[in-house]
Amino acid sequence: MYNPNYAGLQIWESSYNAVLDSTMTAADLSGRALEIRGSSWTTVARSMIGGGAGNGAYLYNGSAYNTITQSTMSTSGANRVGLFLDAAPSNTILQSYVQSLAGTGGYISNASHFNAIRQSTFVSVTASFFGVLLDNANDGEISDSRIVNTAGDALQIYGIRDVIVRTTMTAEGRGLFLIGASTISVFDSYIQGSTAAFVKDSTSAVIGGSVLVATNTIGSALALAGGNVNLTITTSTLLAPSLGRGLALNVGNAGVVSLSSVVFTGAGRGIEISTQVTGSFSLVVDSITFRGLALGATAVHFLGGTFVSTFTHANFEDA
Repeated sequence: MYNPNYAGLQIWESSYNAVLDSTMTAADLSGRALEIRGSSWTTVARSMIGGGAGNGAYLYNGSAYNTITQSTMSTSGANRVGLFLDAAPSNTILQSYVQSLAGTGGYISNASHFNAIRQSTFVSVTASFFGVLLDNANDGEISDSRIVNTAGDALQIYGIRDVIVRTTMTAEGRGLFLIGASTISVFDSYIQGSTAAFVKDSTSAVIGGSVLVATNTIGSALALAGGNVNLTITTSTLLAPSLGRGLALNVGNAGVVSLSSVVFTGAGRGIEISTQVTGSFSLVVDSITFRGLALGATAVHFLGGTFVSTFTHANFEDA
């Protein structure tokens, strides 16, 4: 199915469709290789979607309970998206490969809630774009997947209650960027980037059982940029270069930052704490290890401010 002007395949206002072992392409920049509008319970399997200048797969206008599995979605067009969900809730992407050569790999937006990405790979190769962007997409799941951006950020989330599990995020920019997000949970994952994870204006993020690796010379494994309320890190490893920081608590955070069973390694400063919101910030540390920090490193460096900090069982190791 090839349409040089607009859509390779359009499915409008219908349900229980099956598209199997097919190829869909839209060459025009404004086109969509696969367009699903207001439709539900459609299954697309073992198919090639995109490859031209238009968007790959585009689901919108209330399309729900659709599944795309064992398929490739791609685009080469400027500012185009491999997979675009727009007001499309409760869909599943399974065992698929999604790529944009000049834009964002997967863009899930505009109240596209309860979507699931499982056992899939998303790729962007362009700065200022994302491997995956969750924008007003709540209660979503990304599991057992891989998200890559060789020039920009891997995963950006502006949403509520999204869960990331057993997923690898690698980027030239930030591996994970939470902005204006609430109650985001990341478990058993690997995050790598110039600053591995960057959190701003967000509430109650939880990172557990994960490895965060900063690659920039002065990067941080995890940085809180300000405007955040509450953060929990458990059973995780934060690794940064010798001039970098394991955890950077920049100016203007509030609530409780809780660290439990966390290992800091490689960094010049394990934890660096700037001035926080007076009277409403506290640091609670229970069982942390500083292992193999850089020569002359500081495990915990206070830059200013007055707040409560409680340390229980801090372990300092040479290697």
